[in-house]
Amino acid sequence: MPGKFNNNPRTPEDENVLREYAETYYLQFERGVKALMSEFPELSADEAREILSDAIAMFGPEEE
Repeated sequence: MPGKFNNNPRTPEDENVLREYAETYYLQFERGVKALMSEFPELSADEAREILSDAIAMFGPEEE
């Protein structure tokens, strides 16, 4: 939903949509943490989160 909320006040419905997106992405991120930890048992959860965060920053979608 790029730009949907730019320069417009957020409605309660908008806030609910944003909350749902945030929850979905958080759950996906945590699944990625668990997957990394199962593939590399020597990693702590914090290390796996840091690796995923760095990967998202490097390879994620570019800002518009």
